[in-house]
Amino acid sequence: MEAYDHHLDLKEDSSFRSRFRPEEFTMKLQKMWSDRLPASTTKEYVQVVQALNKREVLDEDVFFPIAEVLEFPMESKAFQMVFKHYGVKGGSTGFVLTHVLYFTMKNGTRMEMAIFFNDLNPEEEQKLEGWLDPFEAQVMFDASFRERVKF
Repeated sequence: MEAYDHHLDLKEDSSFRSRFRPEEFTMKLQKMWSDRLPASTTKEYVQVVQALNKREVLDEDVFFPIAEVLEFPMESKAFQMVFKHYGVKGGSTGFVLTHVLYFTMKNGTRMEMAIFFNDLNPEEEQKLEGWLDPFEAQVMFDASFRERVKF
C-alpha cells in the first residue's frame, strides 16, 4: 500500500514530485545503489508476473493497488483497444537496466517477459534503454522474431 500511495503522490501531487531531483543521483551514488540492490532472477520475476497476468494467487482487493501501479499503460485508449490488461515495471541506474512486462491481448495471446542487464556502463545503459521499446514491440507482434530470440 505504501508503494501505491507513493505512486499516487508522484502522479497527482506536484509538491511530492518536486522533492525528487534526479540531478542529485550522481554516477557514484548510482553505482553504490546498484551494487546494493536486492538480487533476483528473470525467472523469478516471470513467475511473479505470470501469476499477475493469469489473475491467480491474489484476491482482487490485494491485486488492485498492484495493478494501479503496474498497469498504467491501460490508461491509453490505444492499449485498451489491443489488450485486456498490460503491466510493466522497469528500473535503471547508469549500471543496471531491468524491465518486466506482462499482458493479455483481447485475442487471448498472453505473454510475460523479463529483461535484466547488470554491470553496464552509463553509455551502454542509455543505448539499451533506447532499444528496449522497439525490441519489445518486435517480440510482441512478430512471431518469427520471437522464435529467433526465445530460449
